[in-house]
Amino acid sequence: MVTVKVNGKAYGGWKNVNISKSVESICGTFSLDVVNSWADEQSIPQIKAGDLVEVYLINRKGEELRTLTGYVDVETPGFNNNGSFLNISGRDITCDLVDCTLESSYERRELNPVELIKMLIEPFQVKVDGELKPQVIDDIPNSKSLQDYTLVTSLDSKISDEIKKITSVNGFLAYTTANGHLRLTNTSEAITEIFLAEGVNIISASRTYNLSQIHSKIEVFSQINDNDGGTESSNSANEEAGNPDENPKKNANNIALNEFLRYRPLNVVLSESGSEVKTISRVEWIKRVNNAKSREINLEVEGWDTDDGDLYSVNSQITCYAPSIGIDDSLDFIVKQVDFSMSESSGKRTKLKLVHKDAYNVNGDITLLNETNKKTSGVTNSATKANEA
Repeated sequence: MVTVKVNGKAYGGWKNVNISKSVESICGTFSLDVVNSWADEQSIPQIKAGDLVEVYLINRKGEELRTLTGYVDVETPGFNNNGSFLNISGRDITCDLVDCTLESSYERRELNPVELIKMLIEPFQVKVDGELKPQVIDDIPNSKSLQDYTLVTSLDSKISDEIKKITSVNGFLAYTTANGHLRLTNTSEAITEIFLAEGVNIISASRTYNLSQIHSKIEVFSQINDNDGGTESSNSANEEAGNPDENPKKNANNIALNEFLRYRPLNVVLSESGSEVKTISRVEWIKRVNNAKSREINLEVEGWDTDDGDLYSVNSQITCYAPSIGIDDSLDFIVKQVDFSMSESSGKRTKLKLVHKDAYNVNGDITLLNETNKKTSGVTNSATKANEA
């Protein structure tokens, strides 16, 4: 069922298994238990805290598929009346990027974000893979181009926090692969044949609608490049202005409104100067992403793999049909998080957290999850006129 390999030696017999991966975290986690009765001649695996391990799950075809490569953070050996036991828990190789700071502060200007991330993680010998699509990146809000990014850090800056800043501004994902590489990529556009349906292969399902990150008004402030190559300060905006095309420079500060909400304003100050179009795009992007992330689908299915024998994976598209929770249009979702588990009582299970693809996409419009939400979730856009300093 589960195999853990340490220094080329494989250990089985694990009874309780929990493995979690998410596109919002550069570091996955694992926890495994093994119990041997006193009558069992097999000894407890000799796995220690700090060991580099590879965790494999066995699919329905009997194939070992690596799902995580990381370090053991905690080892807990022991015994009781039934025999001896061992619990190990740990995280992906990238755990050091989460726990550690830079040795010195940095200020780097106009660097390619991917090369900047490589520079930050180079001392930890973590490899980077993935492919970013230039045609998407050219349109990323709040980014002149992928070749222009400024990073200023302090002595206590965690590396994972700096990576998150870079990826969120530039609109791409960073998460760890099964072999321990840091993957930098866009939201998956690959169409899969994974179809999860109520009454067919879904054990349980729920839908969460979280308004904590939704605001009645979102206003973006930035420095505007003037025609002479300099910058012009852009001040506060108001919602009485007319068409943004009438005066694009003064309308570089834009407001998006969610009219159904109570008074909940949000100001966003951009760290870099940007054109009018990109500043307007930024506020649209914030609104769309926040609306998409506010709706989350939680599913539980039997097994760890699809009909083809592939393990469920983050950043893959899944078609879901669950009319009991309002998902009745066979919508396509992005897998935000995958949790593999195994126990003696439940067997092999997978929990999936799904979000609309716009949650990590720099383009496209939010599609509401069902007809009943359209009245309460409608969004009206309003461009605003900036007051000159």
